[in-house]
Amino acid sequence: MLAKNTATQSISYMQDDIKKNMPDIKLLISYQDTSVHKGTIYKASNWIIGATTQFIDWNTGTRKRNAIQSDAPKIRWEYDLEKRRRKYRTVAIPI
Repeated sequence: MLAKNTATQSISYMQDDIKKNMPDIKLLISYQDTSVHKGTIYKASNWIIGATTQFIDWNTGTRKRNAIQSDAPKIRWEYDLEKRRRKYRTVAIPI
């Protein structure tokens, strides 16, 4: 069993490592599948919601694609390494 807050600590180490070793990177982005996760780790790590999207089927019939894994909405989480913005914001992406 993992210790409490292991995921949050791992994200913190990653953020610090990227900030130290890759100073050109200013913004981290991650996507959450709402059918699988609640975003608790991102919230605990002070990430903000950058956008939410509804499912869009990319199957056009012109080429073979993998089976759809999830048709749930996705949330784009952002972490500003320069800490210029830290307030919660939501932007809906038009379909």
